[in-house]
Amino acid sequence: NKNNDDIHDFSIAVIGMPNVGKSSFVNKILNRKQNIVTNIAGTTRDSIDSYLKYYSKTIRVIDTAGLRKSSKIKDEIEYYSSVRTERSIDDCDIAIVMIDGNKGFDNQDRDIVRMVIDKGKGMLLIINKWDLIVKDSHTMNNYIKNLLHAYPAMCHYPIIFTSIKENKRVQDVLLSCLRVYKD
Repeated sequence: NKNNDDIHDFSIAVIGMPNVGKSSFVNKILNRKQNIVTNIAGTTRDSIDSYLKYYSKTIRVIDTAGLRKSSKIKDEIEYYSSVRTERSIDDCDIAIVMIDGNKGFDNQDRDIVRMVIDKGKGMLLIINKWDLIVKDSHTMNNYIKNLLHAYPAMCHYPIIFTSIKENKRVQDVLLSCLRVYKD
């Protein structure tokens, strides 16, 4: 009887604030519409582990449960959300931290990044919804510069700008995970 560690080479967890595109990303890389995706924050109810083959590696994908819609106090919701995020980070080898490019990198994002670094996990940062940004030839570099200014430790981790909606650079994320895993 095999235990779960025998069936995958490494695991990734997709984490981040509600409504940044975590489920859409997971659906895209798994090539299915398994998760309910809406614009309402907190639609992912349970963590669902999936497996995918990529360059002969089996990757376990931990889809983190988002916030539950609740009439309870906001602090309590945030508390349970962070507990779930923490559990996903504990369970994974590589954390994919997803940031809403439109909103920018805020304190809650910083807390998530700090948690991943403190736990000694591999990490990559995805700046999603890049299709919504008005860009010129300096936008990406300026974004990275501001990010590194806000959190200098990020210079050690890959940063990828994606548009899951337009399927831009989604596969780059898996390729990056493979490199992080090999390092």
